[in-house]
Amino acid sequence: MNDVIWWLRRDLRLNDNPALQQALARGQGLVPVFILDDDLIRNAAPVRLDFLYAGLHDLDARLRRLGSRLIVRRGPVETALAQLVQQTGATAIFAGADYSPYARRRDERVKREGLPLVLVEPGVTARSPESVLTANGRPYTVFTPYSRAWRAVPLDAALSPAPRALPPVPSLESLSLPEPGRPPLFPAGEAEALRRLDGFLSGPVYAYAEERDRLDREATAFLSPYFRFGMLSAAAAIQACMNLEAAAQDERHRNGCAT
Repeated sequence: MNDVIWWLRRDLRLNDNPALQQALARGQGLVPVFILDDDLIRNAAPVRLDFLYAGLHDLDARLRRLGSRLIVRRGPVETALAQLVQQTGATAIFAGADYSPYARRRDERVKREGLPLVLVEPGVTARSPESVLTANGRPYTVFTPYSRAWRAVPLDAALSPAPRALPPVPSLESLSLPEPGRPPLFPAGEAEALRRLDGFLSGPVYAYAEERDRLDREATAFLSPYFRFGMLSAAAAIQACMNLEAAAQDERHRNGCAT
């Protein structure tokens, strides 16, 4: 076998997924994998785990409709990935870049094992942290000048659509996904994330500047958990708001979209 591994972490989606697109561009077999990392799971709140597990079930169903499936492993990520590379002969492991301290340490462990990890920018953000710096090359420490500099850099408008088909996954052992333990406060999955984004952009976004802090009103997008696990990309949401801002007919609508 001569496959590539698509290691999902916080990008549980098929639309606008640069790591998936780069993995597919290799023109080889594709092995989607999610690793249940005990270091993260043991400290996670039950409601967060329920949302994650429901999202993984949804993603697996979407992959199966395209001819693929999700391989689930558990344990230290470097051990699980080393086993998969040995079993598949994979020439690369593609993953979206993540910039949290834990993620950086985890990815360094994987690289120290000599595994062919390819971190695809910008990963969990719309653009990498190093792409917007002060004139002397240091990170901003005040939000307003940072936001002005961020908006001055053109955002890549090329958002990749979900693939229409995927190569079949070879015969590999996969753990059963845990079942969510309670009805979700937020239905998980990419389709629900896109539905909520559409609903927000259909009207509530225009009042976001003045109403987002009103706890007596449902004036926000209700998208935080979907961003947390990458069921919706930050770039897609930002691009949609920028498009609305450019087409807005009055200052209130523009301010809402900009905010």
